[in-house]
Amino acid sequence: MSRSLSISVLGVTLSALMIAGCSSEHNPVAAYPDPTADFSMSGERVSPATISFTNLSTESDVYQWSFGGGATSTQEHPQAVFEEYGTYTITLIASRRATGRSDSYQRQLTIAPGRVFLESVEVIEIPFVDSRGAGWDNNGTGPDLQWDLTDVNDDILLSSRTIDNVRPADLPIPYTISPSYELDDNNSINLYDDDSPLGFEFMGGVSVAIWDWADANDYSENWIVDTNPNVPSRNVQLRLVVRWR
Repeated sequence: MSRSLSISVLGVTLSALMIAGCSSEHNPVAAYPDPTADFSMSGERVSPATISFTNLSTESDVYQWSFGGGATSTQEHPQAVFEEYGTYTITLIASRRATGRSDSYQRQLTIAPGRVFLESVEVIEIPFVDSRGAGWDNNGTGPDLQWDLTDVNDDILLSSRTIDNVRPADLPIPYTISPSYELDDNNSINLYDDDSPLGFEFMGGVSVAIWDWADANDYSENWIVDTNPNVPSRNVQLRLVVRWR
């Protein structure tokens, strides 16, 4: 604020402008430093991931968090659950209620896939003769194709329907898995000639070391596996379509 003061010296009137500073009592904005937003993150970054956020902001008392994908919070030290893998932009806006001033801070959070689901199996190649070089069926027809998904103990987790009298021209044969099936790292897919009610003849199998493959192929969703590509007459080749979460 300012006020004028008139001074008379030897008959001469001088006007001086007196400047008075405003106190912080009348100007609350001047009483506080500006906010500075900051935070840290902790937790296992594999989906589904629960991440804890520690607010390191200063000179602030109001907080608005955005975790990406639409999730938000106004807590000082929140937690958030990330069901899907991917990279999220985490934003914190820290404000001082008394002044209305704010500051923002962003960090990137990358969540790795922790789950994988088998969505389809496509049989691309199978052996049309057994280990003796004979056809699978005595009547000269092609094999009656069926496959199983097994775990590390060879327990059957999934079984496909049987397709009768498969010929080379019938390949590839797709099978859709509905609902999709969650894999672990010790699965196998084994193919058979279905001779029910007499039994099943093993045609070949593939090991599904899904996490080793994921690390080498950056979580691709399309995977071709072979049992014996150097010997076509004995080879089983499959295309697996998976969905990472």
